[in-house]
Amino acid sequence: NKRQIYITVKKSLVNQREVRRDTQSFSQALRSMVSDSLQAAVTQTSSSLQMQTLDQCLNALVEEGLVTLEAAREEAVFSPKKI
Repeated sequence: NKRQIYITVKKSLVNQREVRRDTQSFSQALRSMVSDSLQAAVTQTSSSLQMQTLDQCLNALVEEGLVTLEAAREEAVFSPKKI
């Protein structure tokens, strides 16, 4: 029956859209988790080697009074609001 075929095709299209949306959500979540994990690993490793980010260096320069807060925020890479 044509009506049954139409309903079946429509359900299939709806299911495909849902699967696509779920896959995209999963991919975004996975990318975020990998990025967070990688950033944490790099931060931990670099800290153990006494390395620091540009933002950390700018923060220290502001605290020492060698650079203005505004100048440091203009040059900050990751988190200008935290400086």
